[in-house]
Amino acid sequence: MRPCFVTTSFSPSQHNSGISNALFLLLKHMHEKKGITGTVFAPAQKWGKADQELEYVSVRRFSTKNTLNFSYSGELAGKIEKEHNERNFDLVHSFHFGFFPATAGYNFSRKHGIRHFLTAAFHPPTSKIKNLMMSAYNQTQGKRILSGSMVFPFNNNEKNQLSAYSKIRYKIIPCPVNDDIFYPRGGKFSRTTVTYLGTFLPWKGPQIALDIFRKIGSVRKDIDFILIGTGPLEQELRRGATGNIKVLSNLPTGKVAEILSKSDIVVCPTFYESFGSAIAESMMCGTPVVSTRVGAVPETVGPGGILVEYGDWENMRMEIEHLADDAQLRKKLASRAVKHSNAYKYRKVSEEIYKSYTN
Repeated sequence: MRPCFVTTSFSPSQHNSGISNALFLLLKHMHEKKGITGTVFAPAQKWGKADQELEYVSVRRFSTKNTLNFSYSGELAGKIEKEHNERNFDLVHSFHFGFFPATAGYNFSRKHGIRHFLTAAFHPPTSKIKNLMMSAYNQTQGKRILSGSMVFPFNNNEKNQLSAYSKIRYKIIPCPVNDDIFYPRGGKFSRTTVTYLGTFLPWKGPQIALDIFRKIGSVRKDIDFILIGTGPLEQELRRGATGNIKVLSNLPTGKVAEILSKSDIVVCPTFYESFGSAIAESMMCGTPVVSTRVGAVPETVGPGGILVEYGDWENMRMEIEHLADDAQLRKKLASRAVKHSNAYKYRKVSEEIYKSYTN
């Protein structure tokens, strides 16, 4: 097998990007268990700007001129063709639906008559301009890609959204989580601790979590709060963190997993998730989640947490306080969270994808 992968983001190690981790863990499994080496085409980013040759993957980087790529750059097209001449790819797997990179992977596969697989990680655009662009794309190129690919939706929510644009061949396969890192370690902090985990972006809701934490903390001195992540809101969050609230960034993944395992509750007031890697990682660490009833969050959380309607932050505050005061309920939800998240273990997920490649 000689697979080619095209993706929006790739780091050849565990990373805080869900789409990067999904591909990294797939490559890791296929090399360890099947002896397969893949070739990845990914943008030059801060965690990787140059081409790399590693034991399990060849990484080819390309530049992107801006964030509104309608197709893919000539540089990328040339790189794929050059590598194909040397490696003779027999399948293409694109990670992330949209103008780019799914268009790049699909066009290449059609040109050479090889199979195309798609992990869409589909979610609504976060701006009006992108919404207009995606609406046009979904009715044109998007339909071609969906109808001409084997699609791997993370869940039923994503499958239903993609099916609205085109009839698809699909197999529901969740996003993988690295269970070598995220697992229950046993033992909790000495004080009840509530943690936010996620990118510090407005739609992820860290500013909402901070506001809720401050309200609870103003009357409850027995609870500590932690916000973990990186992103443009970091300084704003640091300025607003007072008393028993800490903001932590750039932590090693193992340290993040340790904090999740030792926390009593994880809070994710997100606007939308196509899966919710931070939620799944928390559950695999044996920590119940309080989140929002949006996108795929209900499927990802299952019986391992509590959901509120997006925008009902007073109810979220009440649910957090109630859970903080009910050790038995936390224990029950934690047990359910670990059991439900077993489906996300990366070896199990990667094997399902490999089986689809070989069928």
